[in-house]
Amino acid sequence: MKKNQRWKWYTPSIRKLARVMRLSLILILAFSLQLSAESLAQVQLKSKGEKVRTVLKELKKQTGYYIMFNEKDIDRKLTVDVDIEGASLEEALEQIIGELPLEYSIVDDYVLIKKRAFVAKPIEEQQDEKKIIIRGTVKDEKGQALPFAAVCFKGTTTGCVSAVDGTYELEAPDEDGLVLEISSLGYKTVEIPVEGRTQINIVLVESIQGLDEVVVTGYQTLSRERATGSFSVMNSDNIANSPNETIGGNLESLVAGVQTTIDEEGEPVITIRGKSSLTGDQDPLIVVDGFAIDGGFESINRNDVEKITVLKDAAAASIWGARAANGVIVVTTKKGSKKKGLQVSFEAYAKVSNEVDLDYANPIANSAAQLQYEMMLWQQGYGKPSRTIEDINNNMTKGSEQFQKQLDDHLAGGGTGLPNFTLNTPELQRLMSLSYQEQVKEHMLRKPVSQNYNLSIRGQGEKNQYSLSVMYNENKQAMQADRNDNILVNLRNVMQLNNWLELDFGVMTQFQNQESGGVGLTD
Repeated sequence: MKKNQRWKWYTPSIRKLARVMRLSLILILAFSLQLSAESLAQVQLKSKGEKVRTVLKELKKQTGYYIMFNEKDIDRKLTVDVDIEGASLEEALEQIIGELPLEYSIVDDYVLIKKRAFVAKPIEEQQDEKKIIIRGTVKDEKGQALPFAAVCFKGTTTGCVSAVDGTYELEAPDEDGLVLEISSLGYKTVEIPVEGRTQINIVLVESIQGLDEVVVTGYQTLSRERATGSFSVMNSDNIANSPNETIGGNLESLVAGVQTTIDEEGEPVITIRGKSSLTGDQDPLIVVDGFAIDGGFESINRNDVEKITVLKDAAAASIWGARAANGVIVVTTKKGSKKKGLQVSFEAYAKVSNEVDLDYANPIANSAAQLQYEMMLWQQGYGKPSRTIEDINNNMTKGSEQFQKQLDDHLAGGGTGLPNFTLNTPELQRLMSLSYQEQVKEHMLRKPVSQNYNLSIRGQGEKNQYSLSVMYNENKQAMQADRNDNILVNLRNVMQLNNWLELDFGVMTQFQNQESGGVGLTD
């Protein structure tokens, strides 16, 4: 029998190496078969409302594949409902991320998940749309052109701005449902359906609310963004809702930096940001409808005020010069409106105030204390008797008259020096029992009563804009002899003579009747 001599010539070390290589080949083959078996393994997954990331982790456990994805691609709160029974890896992935904007790829034993690439659909050739040209003008209620008004189609960014002469031109598709939207600063925004028209003229109505967005300096109107310096704006609603009867009182309560004080004659004095001079004029300049006026707010009907702009700092000097050193108060009055037609309004109100508190307004001693003080003066030798014709103008109180009588009786009886003055006389006891405050309240004071009536007529015709107001105010003051009646008449008419000439005519007049008893609370 012939022996196998194949390994005879190998050394022991080579034989050992050959055995190791043979064993390694067998292990590699077994491992590959195991992976193949795992890739073909059937997936069992059932979940309802489970997070996608949790489902993918379970899939990794069952298949042995490493699942990789970007943290930003799969939200942590994203959930999915799956019911997988005996499916392959590819089928399981389709069910898990098939409805999501994700895609996967399998490379060796890795599953890569990423966002699905966007594939633009081919643009179909479209037929040329039929276009129309829309032209027109933008004007205000007076018929004046409005430049720089925004004209666009509602819901789109397609639009233009009106030219200096108010004209505009827009290209638009010839389709139903187009709506023009027109807006301008200080005017109400309007919407006009196109309805196939190619000529659309627009009239914008002034917006009172929009006036809050602009600043009137007297010479011009600026937007808040363009206005320099410090200013405050108050509209007619602020004045109408304020309990103050005077415009100055409204400014103090509603505008920062404005102070109102009462002078010795009882008239309000307005200062802006404190006093600007020790001896000079401190009153601010008041401008009504572009014209500077002399005096204060007493000549302005508060019911006619549409808007008040207070210019507080040196920027006003660039407009009004040195007269603006104390600030400028610009008043804009109400005007007629063509859209509203003829407007007639009548307002009336009455105001009753409490009586003056004398303990606060004039805190002086009562009658008993006053007589005790006078007696002390006579005892100290400070009393001033009235005996000669030169003393006739000396005003002596009733108490001083009684103390002088005691002095005269003492001297007539042969006494010398000063007597022992006393209050224990019938007349002085009667005077001590009197109440000074009750007498003043009964014979001099009353409850202040104020009545105000205002009639206004406003409107606008084809070429003119008119406004007339008449106000009557009756003011019965705290002192019974004091009374003030005031009538204010304000007439304004603006006429458009032609395209380049406008006539603005206005009259403001005041009739005032004042009565005074010559006695005040401090007398």
